[in-house]
Amino acid sequence: MSVDSSESLAFDGIYYPLFVTANLPIELLNSTLTRALTERFNHNDPSWNLVGSPWVLISCRTQTVFSYSTKPPVKPFQSDFIGASIDELGTLVASSFGKNGRGSKGVDYLRNDRFGILDARTAEDDTRAVLRDQRAPPPCRRGRAAGLLGRGYEIRRSVGPV
Repeated sequence: MSVDSSESLAFDGIYYPLFVTANLPIELLNSTLTRALTERFNHNDPSWNLVGSPWVLISCRTQTVFSYSTKPPVKPFQSDFIGASIDELGTLVASSFGKNGRGSKGVDYLRNDRFGILDARTAEDDTRAVLRDQRAPPPCRRGRAAGLLGRGYEIRRSVGPV
């Protein structure tokens, strides 16, 4: 999965959009968010208590209000992104977020060069996809599997932290 060092991300208040593209049980979303918090704590990331999970759930295309970090438990909702393609989500992320985009709060903002997806495969193997726009500067890397999918997006699947 593509990542920056979690310490610098956390202290800069940078978060990642997270989309649900399949009908998944709410318990699966909550376990993913809980695991992200636990992983930060277990890896002695000093940001875990300050900013929580780096994930911000995006539930609809017109959403303009965002939490700093989506904390479990999340109440059941209908995702506006069921069946959305990687290219469609990538275009939305690139055009909507970033330092001056939707959800921008000074130095705290949603990144516009990478995002997470919980999809049908998440239900099978409890992983999430983390995508990074290949036109963005290269981050530090760690994870299990990588490849290119969509137009210019690197994808990695993992159960670990961002």
